[in-house]
Amino acid sequence: MSDMKWAHSLVVAFMIQGCEGQPVEAGAAMEPASGQAGGKEAAASPPEQDTAAGSSQAEWHGCRYTLSHEERPDGGQPSVPIYDIILHRSNQGTCPWGGQSRLLGSSYEVPAFSLVAGPWGIGVGHIQVNARPSLNPPPVHFSLRHVAPDTLEPLRNETLTASICPRGMGTCLPGRIHQAELALTEGTLVVKGTKSGSIPGEIGEGTQFTATYPHFFTTRTSPTVLAPPDENGSYASIEWSGCHFFVWAIPTDTWGQGNAGEHAIYLTRMPYRRECPWGMESKLIERTYRPGPLALVGGMSGLAVGYKRQQSASDAAPVSLRILQLTWNSLQAAREESLEVRKDEGGRGRPGSISLVHLSITRNEALVVLGHKDGAFVGEKGSPSHFQVSFEDFFTSTRPPTFGDF
Repeated sequence: MSDMKWAHSLVVAFMIQGCEGQPVEAGAAMEPASGQAGGKEAAASPPEQDTAAGSSQAEWHGCRYTLSHEERPDGGQPSVPIYDIILHRSNQGTCPWGGQSRLLGSSYEVPAFSLVAGPWGIGVGHIQVNARPSLNPPPVHFSLRHVAPDTLEPLRNETLTASICPRGMGTCLPGRIHQAELALTEGTLVVKGTKSGSIPGEIGEGTQFTATYPHFFTTRTSPTVLAPPDENGSYASIEWSGCHFFVWAIPTDTWGQGNAGEHAIYLTRMPYRRECPWGMESKLIERTYRPGPLALVGGMSGLAVGYKRQQSASDAAPVSLRILQLTWNSLQAAREESLEVRKDEGGRGRPGSISLVHLSITRNEALVVLGHKDGAFVGEKGSPSHFQVSFEDFFTSTRPPTFGDF
């Protein structure tokens, strides 16, 4: 999307935010009883994150609201842990209501919490996984609720979901939403976070998003979702013999593994017509930092995947162009090529930069790679910023590549 189109989309989005939806019936005890907590409305309090205890807290009119989880076995065979999501209210001295707890839901993944409180009600948000663990990454969504401060009863339930929908496929796979945080400005609730895939109706298709709910506590107004484009928000896809193949990247810290900035790259096959001879399968093919735009192409002899490979999040980490040859049936890597990019500055070498643009296969099964870089490949004569790397007989030999410009 061009800068002009992106700017126009922003204008349209902010115009949408000014529209109101249908009113929501508020709880009967949204305001404390007269004389119990003062007549002046309290400002919304920011959530107090307590990552050590896995909880989030917010205070309003002398009441402390705490969102936390409790682990238990799910009762299946074999049994796996499931996490009950619990909202608790405690009296800090001037709260018009006593202590109370309410179970809001359960998740098969340790939930990340966010909580805000204000005169319009309680905003509760948490990550939720409804499916038991399996070989494929589970769908992850963000549950958002308006909770009555007196009864802790949910008055409005919303769900933010993301889907990976390769263009032209007609079928989507579940994506993931994670690291979402709530912010409250008067009656407008804002959710900020990161995701893999696209949220319905979003503008931008990036990995970072902002979902704005105007008048969240008093209407059913749909959110405006902005996701500025970024290089890690893309995926690549092809169709072959009634099957759809696509390669996509997801941050590994989505699963609570740390390694901020690291991405896992998956290759997924999904049948969409009867003639597809294979079933659905996902294969983890790489863990890397800043993979950049991904490229995928297929020929008679197999698949080729291309991406940028960086060994750590540091700008000083080595950078290479990574090309994998994979089989149609098992998605196994049959050939791996890694071409490092180096830049010479005053006699000292340092990592360069690279961005992959396109992969193609010629009639004689040669693989051609196009892209941009700042630096030179090892064995390359010169260092053109627009590069063309050609692998002759890529699927049947191990010949070294030839370098050129385009």
